[in-house]
Amino acid sequence: MLESIKNSSLLTKILYIFAFILFVLWVIPTIKSYYANVNSYEKNIKELENISSKHGVLTKTQKFSESSFQQNSELIFSKVKIKNIGKKLYEVYITMKKEDLINFHTFIETISLRYYVKIKNDLEFKTEDETIHVKMTLKSF
Repeated sequence: MLESIKNSSLLTKILYIFAFILFVLWVIPTIKSYYANVNSYEKNIKELENISSKHGVLTKTQKFSESSFQQNSELIFSKVKIKNIGKKLYEVYITMKKEDLINFHTFIETISLRYYVKIKNDLEFKTEDETIHVKMTLKSF
């Protein structure tokens, strides 16, 4: 192999040197950067899993389903009613006690992490004695 390099022309030797320099200056740093990004990604995934387990949120978002949404919501609130109003829009009526208001804020913050939905329009609140009635419109994707 060394004999073939010694016997090759000057232009071929320059091309080999250029290819080696290109490999050292471009390919190796790119590979190093890739593995640094992979390590950073894995670290961020672990951190996200820790935060999601703290709030009881799955790391995988679910497709919106009326039955699963109602079952999961009724674990937190007194009463949950869902009405399909068409075009992937749903009116959700939630009844809760005043002391559950903190849980409601967490629920609203994490709803798009649990399901592929977003809240349309404003939330409507009505209070009666120690209960709060909330009406919101969800759009599923």
